[in-house]
Amino acid sequence: MGLDEDAIEALIECGLRDRFPEECNTWAEQKTEVSRKLKVDIEKAEADTKLKLSDESAQLEELLREAIVATMVTEFPCVADAVSTVAVILRSFSRTLSRQSLGCPSAREGSGHDAAKAAGARNYISLL
Repeated sequence: MGLDEDAIEALIECGLRDRFPEECNTWAEQKTEVSRKLKVDIEKAEADTKLKLSDESAQLEELLREAIVATMVTEFPCVADAVSTVAVILRSFSRTLSRQSLGCPSAREGSGHDAAKAAGARNYISLL
């Protein structure tokens, strides 16, 4: 078993540098190069991980949403009934407001406020 970095540094400071200057300089240069390479490798790994996460974020969000809903339904069975009922109501509401905002003849004129409600309802439904 060899000496660790701190022990070698202590020996260099206590006189090895005076007796073996070339070897100490070589060791310091190699130590600097290893640190530089390690830093580059870490930065590359971080960049690769960030890229992979950004590419997969939509899929991860969907999986997380499904896991949360599944856990809620398992832990609180009454939530499943409530979520189903709310989803049906909101889908119906969203369709009605969408027809209004599109100016469908079967629906009354929609205001900007109704369109905003419809967009909010569609966003909520997409979370279910």
